[in-house]
Order: sequence, then C-alpha cells, then structure tokens
Amino acid sequence: MINVSVNHPKIPFKKMFHPLDQEEFRTQLSEVFVEQHYKLGKRKRNAIYLDLGANVGSTCLYFKDWAKHIYAVEPCKENFEALIENTRQFKNISRHNFAIAPFNKTGTLFATDPNSVPQTFFPDKEAVAEEQVECITIDRFF
Repeated sequence: MINVSVNHPKIPFKKMFHPLDQEEFRTQLSEVFVEQHYKLGKRKRNAIYLDLGANVGSTCLYFKDWAKHIYAVEPCKENFEALIENTRQFKNISRHNFAIAPFNKTGTLFATDPNSVPQTFFPDKEAVAEEQVECITIDRFF
C-alpha cells in the first residue's frame, strides 16, 4: 500500500493510501473530485449511501459530509486495507470486506492489468491475477 500526497485545490485532503497504479489512482480522484461524476448524488443531506465497490474510499470521502451513513463495500483485500486507512476517522462510514452478488458463496475477483489489483468478476481480457472473496446477497447484507 502506498501513502501519497494529494495536491489539488478541488481535493479536500492531503494524503491518501492506495495499492493502485498511479495513473489509475489519479484518474479516480479526478473523476470524483474534479469532474464530479457523482455530483447528482448530493441532492439531499443526511442520506444513506451504499457504495458497492468502494475501492480505496474516494467516493466515501466525497459524500462524507452529506451522508447520515455510508455503507462502503469492497471485496479486494488491498483496496479494503486502503479504504480503512482513508476513512478511519469518519464515524458515519462503515466498511465491509465482501462483494454483493446474486449468491452467498466465494467468488473470484480478477485483475487484467499487471499494475493493478483484482477488481472485476468479469474480465474483458486475460486475467493476470485473481483473489477469492466472500460474496453475499443484498438481502443478506441488509
């Protein structure tokens, strides 16, 4: 896991942990904080958010001041460890290390880039790494 300095006027924190390729990490931060892909999600204060595939917590950090509570679900062990570090101080974020799926059993996450971590159940090219993860249904989660 890498602890990096973040220096951009639209990103409200200075350090963040991640296990990702630097370009992938920069793209994620830009999509969330600079391009504001999730801006429409800020329609109502004190909402309950469900972040499936929470990754390293960028979206959780984006919504933390709007949310009554955020359920951050991340199956990849390395991303989950970074998610914990990046969101540890926020009491309105609960972190869950499994995947939401249509079944209650183990599933396989795949990485298709040698510089990334397993992040997909549906690889679009040959997998270079894989990780077994717990999967549960949305009904079981709630």
